[in-house]
Amino acid sequence: VCRFWEKPDRGTARRLFARGCLLNTFVLVASARLLWDLTRRCLPNLAGQFERIVEAWNGPDREAVLDAEYAAMRPANFSREVLEREAGRLAVLPVGGVLWSDWGEPARVVETVRRIGSTPWWVLAADHGEGERDAWGHA
Repeated sequence: VCRFWEKPDRGTARRLFARGCLLNTFVLVASARLLWDLTRRCLPNLAGQFERIVEAWNGPDREAVLDAEYAAMRPANFSREVLEREAGRLAVLPVGGVLWSDWGEPARVVETVRRIGSTPWWVLAADHGEGERDAWGHA
């Protein structure tokens, strides 16, 4: 990977695709150690906060440390702040015949379901007054 763009605008995405670039579906395969090492390199303050939490985890100050560290934590975007900076360490495989959508919001999930013409079990269950089910659709 020469470069990683997180959510390019439509025009940029079209230009990239026309040049043969691939779209990121964020299917990620990596060891936990590698992800942690990348986080420590790119987001050292955040990594330090988590390390302080780990150190306090079994101690008497656990709750106070958790509260303090989480209150001080700034939001971080893994794609922008880690993957874009470490693009040279990434590899990709082209995948065809798939549909991708950013499911960061519930409405996007519903829009995707409509787009592919599917009716998930949870809609059918609600329509027929069936009881609660687990994430796999089991009653």
